[in-house]
Amino acid sequence: VLDFDGIGTGDTLLLRAHDDISINAAIFASVAGGDNLSLNFVANKVGGGPTGVVNVAAAVCTASGTFTSSGLAFINTAAITTSNGTVSITATGPTGDITIGALIDAGTATVNLTAGRNIISTAGAGLNLRAGTANLIAGQDVAATGTIGVGVDNMQTDVDTSLSLNADTTAANAIVLQNLIGGQVAIGPASGAVGAGGQLR
Repeated sequence: VLDFDGIGTGDTLLLRAHDDISINAAIFASVAGGDNLSLNFVANKVGGGPTGVVNVAAAVCTASGTFTSSGLAFINTAAITTSNGTVSITATGPTGDITIGALIDAGTATVNLTAGRNIISTAGAGLNLRAGTANLIAGQDVAATGTIGVGVDNMQTDVDTSLSLNADTTAANAIVLQNLIGGQVAIGPASGAVGAGGQLR
């Protein structure tokens, strides 16, 4: 467990790894108010190894600090809560998937998800993403066909201002997503119009 109670505000914990980063114990402040911690996880750093997955398997709460992750893939099976801190997650390469298995809650802040290939959910019927503004980009790698919410479960979001989706739509059902709040939704495929199988619901 990493309890950052008492550290004050403005600090950042930077973790760099040759291959993977796994968070298997909670990160939080045991006493609410007055402290925050930004997190920056860099897996598969320049010249890194063959994998490079950031795996968040225990609850993370930054108390208004930012959450940043980069690597060849990302998965969370435990909640990430930032209390209005910005969330930025990048998975690079032709197999660079962002897999959301538990809620990512940025409050009213912005969430940016950029995947080399897919942004998918394995959270069942649960909410995947809460934010004021969210930008989801899939298929960023030119060698990949990217989709949003196509896989085990559909994506569910709670975005109250602006939700922007951009995906390579060469595959059927390129975008399957439900926004619970009903804010503005913009779909911008990487090339051409949304394919016949593209869905937004």
